[in-house]
Amino acid sequence: MPERLMPWMLVAGLVACAPQREQATQPIDTPTAGSATATSGGSVGSGGSGGAGGSGGAAGEGGSGAIFDATSEGATSDGAPDTPLVIIHKDAASGGSACTNDFAALGSNRLLAGGSTPAAFAGAYNAALSASSTAGPLLMAFYGVNETSLLRWIAKLGALEPGEAGAGVGFASRHVNVPFTLASDRSLTIPAVAADFELKLATPEGPALLPIGAIALHGLLSVGCGSLVIDKATLLVPERAGKLAFHGSTVEALMGPPTETLRGVDRSAWPLELSGRASQVYAPGLLGDSGIEP
Repeated sequence: MPERLMPWMLVAGLVACAPQREQATQPIDTPTAGSATATSGGSVGSGGSGGAGGSGGAAGEGGSGAIFDATSEGATSDGAPDTPLVIIHKDAASGGSACTNDFAALGSNRLLAGGSTPAAFAGAYNAALSASSTAGPLLMAFYGVNETSLLRWIAKLGALEPGEAGAGVGFASRHVNVPFTLASDRSLTIPAVAADFELKLATPEGPALLPIGAIALHGLLSVGCGSLVIDKATLLVPERAGKLAFHGSTVEALMGPPTETLRGVDRSAWPLELSGRASQVYAPGLLGDSGIEP
């Protein structure tokens, strides 16, 4: 009797084991790249979106961040999301900060007066700036902006003179050369230095050249040198500018008593503090100026 039952017991045992074997092999045979990503996205997203991460559909809809996270960490190298990430990274690292001709020319028409500037003069200065149609009263030209050598970092500062249509801008009067530094994060600094140049201000009576006796500046130069965001630039206006007519008054009347030390002389100047964004201008005549090669 036991010998007759053995074949049937063997068949029953095989039937009983068949579902378990099919279930055990399913995770190996059926996953796709999408389901693997959805699983990853669910585990990452569980801390933020709760139970929604349990369904593959939810992970597919909100999982684009999880996909990019996984690819950027090197989980796969042949998925579609990996390609743009690599391209963008390489573009940014391939010297995107380089500026055309190793040179940047910027106008100051969006640099507003404020801070330590006497309030009456700051109001008049900003009103004149708003009424002007030029690229600003100050032209700043920076040479060597792609370099790492102090010897190449030279800035030229002076009153901005607009040219004829298509001719760009240049300096309206004398300009001065001062050193600057450029850090790896693109922060640009002109240390406090005595420097004689001028600003060309628009007034109802016509343009006025405002003398400057010193400057200190700190800002951030954009990639490609399209702009310089200046958090603070302090210019010292010498006392000799006091009688200059400006905005229906005089510099002295608007500034009040001098408060600053200039060239070792106490209370011989006024502060003009500027901040804002200096924008790139077309100044072809400044390339190679004074022997500085572009």
